[in-house]
Amino acid sequence: MDILWNQLELQRPPTSSWKTTEDEFDTKKFLNTLNKIYNDIKSQNFLRNEATILSRLIYRMKTKFRNDKGLKNMEKVNRALLNYLKLTLENEYQYLIDNTVISSTVSLPTKQMLQYVLIRTQGFAKLMCRIENVSKCAATFFRGRIQIGHAWTPSTIAYAILSRIWILSRHLVKKCCFWYNKIYSYNEKLKLVGIQWMPPNYFLPEDLKTWLSVSWIDEPIQSLPVDENSSDSIFSLIKPQDESTDEKNDLSITESHEFQEEPMKEIKQEEIGVPISRESFSSAPEIKKSPKITKKMSVKKIETEKDLNLLLTLDSYLGMDKLQWNIMKNTIKKKLIKLSKCKKEEKKKFLLEKTIQLIHDSVM
Repeated sequence: MDILWNQLELQRPPTSSWKTTEDEFDTKKFLNTLNKIYNDIKSQNFLRNEATILSRLIYRMKTKFRNDKGLKNMEKVNRALLNYLKLTLENEYQYLIDNTVISSTVSLPTKQMLQYVLIRTQGFAKLMCRIENVSKCAATFFRGRIQIGHAWTPSTIAYAILSRIWILSRHLVKKCCFWYNKIYSYNEKLKLVGIQWMPPNYFLPEDLKTWLSVSWIDEPIQSLPVDENSSDSIFSLIKPQDESTDEKNDLSITESHEFQEEPMKEIKQEEIGVPISRESFSSAPEIKKSPKITKKMSVKKIETEKDLNLLLTLDSYLGMDKLQWNIMKNTIKKKLIKLSKCKKEEKKKFLLEKTIQLIHDSVM
């Protein structure tokens, strides 16, 4: 079964009329109820301004808070508000008012047309519940940011806008329950004309408040939203200013400003100093001696056991890091120990040549 209240674009039933008399149906009361609901809906447009501010705030915060959970929930609120702007509920009630004609013969909308408006009101209330839930979830993330002091300024602005959307959505849910219950009583009184519009086994709830089953529906709202006409919105505070007024202000500033000529201060002459002859200096200037550059020991000059001992006294060697040089020194020490223990001259000469060749291969 299709859920009709969850469809954003729901097809209207065929427009038809039911002819009756004032004795059979209280037409004036029905029309007065519709007009009151229509005027009430028209005065509830304050949420549109909040939706506009929220969309611009998301655009400004997208770069810095791109992976933030609070921004992701703000985007969910924005998508739900876009659906709210598409779902123009006042047009649906205007649709019923236009089809209610009181003249010599009374012409009323059919039962299918009233059921269509009831379903749209039902979907509008459910959408407001969604906005209330997601805006509350998004506000918790920004409240946490304010408490820890991270990105305090944008978080405070986002928290303020989400809080206002949250309270306005709650207010609209309560209003929807009132509107729905007011016109539901006429569902049994109007006559079904033509083909049945609702699918079989689809029933409308008698009480929208019990169908929504939200815990806060009976809680009183501490600060009710003020009427849009009597309050200054953020857009009414922005007043356009002509370029001519700016030019006049600039001219008045330049005219009122008088330049006073200050006396020139005397410029002091720079002190050049007194010339001194070179003959007055008896002692000759000291010549700094350049430090003697010690030549590093070359590997090619190593020929005897004494040269190997001199090589061990060096702390480093060019072209080798500290680790490589320490390994080389340990190897030379071991070879020198073997040379000291060796008694035969031929074997000693062979070990010395082998050690020198090993040093050559490591350095070159």
